[in-house]
Amino acid sequence: DRRRFVFQGKGDQAPGLEAGDVIIEIRELRHKKFQRLGKDLVLDQKIRLLDALCGVQFPLRHVDGNDLEVRCAEGEVVRPGEVWVIRGRGMPGIDGRGPGDLLIRFDIQFPKSLPAGAREQLRPIIDPEAPLAPHSSGAGGGAWSKLFGGTGREQKASNVEAHRAPARRAKEVAELLVAKERAAQKGDHSQEAQCHQM
Repeated sequence: DRRRFVFQGKGDQAPGLEAGDVIIEIRELRHKKFQRLGKDLVLDQKIRLLDALCGVQFPLRHVDGNDLEVRCAEGEVVRPGEVWVIRGRGMPGIDGRGPGDLLIRFDIQFPKSLPAGAREQLRPIIDPEAPLAPHSSGAGGGAWSKLFGGTGREQKASNVEAHRAPARRAKEVAELLVAKERAAQKGDHSQEAQCHQM
C-alpha cells in the first residue's frame, strides 16, 4: 500500500555540506469499488441468480475513467465465489512491464424463496436428471446411530427442517471458520519449518 522513491542528492544544499535526499512516499487510498493486488485490480461484483445462469452483463467505470460494458458469454454459468479475468485492464505496468488484469469476483444474489411448484418448472432447464422431489437418504443407523444413543438398526430417517441462520449467527460462524483456517495454516508453517531444520 506504500511505495517510496528516493532521489539521492536532490535535497537542500548548503556551502560545505553534502546535499540531502528527496524522499517521496506514495500511499494508496482505498477505492470504493476496486482493490489492488500487485498490478491487478480486484472487483467484487454482485449479480442476480438469473444473470449468473443465463449470461452476465453490467456497466463499469474503470479507475482510469473509461466506461466498460462487462459481459460473460451467454450460456456460461457463473458460480458463487468464482473469479473471472479481463486481461490487461488492471494497473499500468512499471519499468516497461505490461499492465495487470482486472479480476472480477462474483457474489450471486439468490432469491429468499421461490413459489410452490418452482422445482417442477426449473428442473427441465437446469437439471433434467434431478428427481421431481428433493433427494432423501431414506434410512439411518449403523455405527453413528449407536454413538449417539440409537440401536444401530436401520430405521426410518427423522424429518427435520433447516432454517436460515440469523445474520449475527452466520457472521459468528464465518469468523470462527476463518480463525480456524488461519490457525491450521500457522500449524502447517511450523511443521514445514521443523522439516527444514532436520
